[in-house]
Amino acid sequence: MHYVFMNIRLFKRNSRLIFVLIIILQVLSAVSVVFAYGVYCNYRYERSSELLESTGFTFSFTEDIRLADIKAAMDEVPAEVITEAGHIQLFSVYTLNGASISEPLVDEINERFENGNFTLGDLEYVYIDIDMQYDPEKQEYVYEQKNYDFCREHIAEGEFIDNEDYSSGAKQLYFCKGSRFAPAVGSTVELCGETFEVAGRFLTLDEHPDDQIVLSYYAVPDDLRVRSLSYYYDGFVPKTYYDRTVGIFKSRFGDMVHIQEPDELEIEDHNYYTTVMAIAVMFIVIPVINIGILLFYVVSIRNRMAAVFRIEGGTRGSIVLMFMKEYMLITAIDNAVGLALFRFLLYPLFKPRFAYFDSIYDIAVYPIFYGIMLSVTAFVLFVMLRLAVSKTPIGQIKGAVK
Repeated sequence: MHYVFMNIRLFKRNSRLIFVLIIILQVLSAVSVVFAYGVYCNYRYERSSELLESTGFTFSFTEDIRLADIKAAMDEVPAEVITEAGHIQLFSVYTLNGASISEPLVDEINERFENGNFTLGDLEYVYIDIDMQYDPEKQEYVYEQKNYDFCREHIAEGEFIDNEDYSSGAKQLYFCKGSRFAPAVGSTVELCGETFEVAGRFLTLDEHPDDQIVLSYYAVPDDLRVRSLSYYYDGFVPKTYYDRTVGIFKSRFGDMVHIQEPDELEIEDHNYYTTVMAIAVMFIVIPVINIGILLFYVVSIRNRMAAVFRIEGGTRGSIVLMFMKEYMLITAIDNAVGLALFRFLLYPLFKPRFAYFDSIYDIAVYPIFYGIMLSVTAFVLFVMLRLAVSKTPIGQIKGAVK
């Protein structure tokens, strides 16, 4: 047993530098791998002919089209198009007449937008906003999560609609505090000849206009005239989604619907982008190779210690488990430090230089990369340790690095 402890102390003295190198290499590897992922995806988007240079597309309608007809067209849109859209929005503008939301301003607003004049002067009006996303499990639309959370958190009076009421078609509406449209909560108003209860009002921020009311998709009258319908995605719009959806609306409404065509992602310099992507792949492969070589060396210098433990009665499994616990703890800390270093120090510096980093680095990317790097390291280390302990103690001592 005294020999065992002498070997442990000897190993600790001689391997201190190795563990410092392991820590530095793993931190830098975590940074380089996650950065290379971003560079690769950024230029892949720019090279891809299957994506449009947009994260959404919008249809603009004339006042001749009723919401009932637009809903019929929406029902024809393929399931994958609406399921992958993170935000779907119907939007309109109506004039106010006391407790009545009466005349649509769709054509007038479209004309003013085309002329670059977005003011309505002293006209009494209100924005009608229907925000939603598609739930494939329920096979129905629910309130879009971001705006839903905002309205619930900033409710000033009343109680905001829940998703059960949203799908029930309850005739309720909500408005922003500060709006010129300011009926008492609990009162009723008329919209397109139908009666709605004013169920609440919420505070507003810059991204939510003061003169805005929100409604459930299932509660909106069929006679409403919609100014626009928008589909927004977390990443770039697949061209096939765009083409199929445009085909449906164009075949139904012809010149009564307009859409500004997004640009396709262009390849300006094929050789340049290919070189950049090759470099990005190298940034991923080289750290993995380096870690593999270093792990092989660590296992080799520990062969002598492992052999002594086995002579003293240790099992192969206990030796593998002991080394795995020790090294994976270091790996977990190193990778966490590397990812944090990239996210909070390097990402803000790189973001202005890469057009699509904001879309690429979703918050979920980091735990996914963390899990992948831990899993790969654990697998490589386990295989090497199992190969090492498969030898006899004498064979391990002969194969040990001195």
